[in-house]
Amino acid sequence: MRHSRPGEVLFGHIYVLPMRDGSGLVLDSKGFERPHDAKPVFHFMTKDIGAAYTYMRDKGVELVGEIVDGVFFNFKDPDGNLLMVADVPLAPRS
Repeated sequence: MRHSRPGEVLFGHIYVLPMRDGSGLVLDSKGFERPHDAKPVFHFMTKDIGAAYTYMRDKGVELVGEIVDGVFFNFKDPDGNLLMVADVPLAPRS
């Protein structure tokens, strides 16, 4: 699976902020019909969703469900904000 390049907008609404050594921070401008608290504020990118899930679980992080479609999972930070960890592939080029 290929991953995004710095500065590339994926699927027309996802922007990956480059970070050193590993995971990236992902901003998603896609609107949702539900209230703000029903969607993650932002998400972190990973290349190994299974390892990320196991790490968060083992650290006692409040997970909100299981890994969805083998691509992402949600969790809450200590303040109760909903966040996400995702393995986001590159959008197909047209």
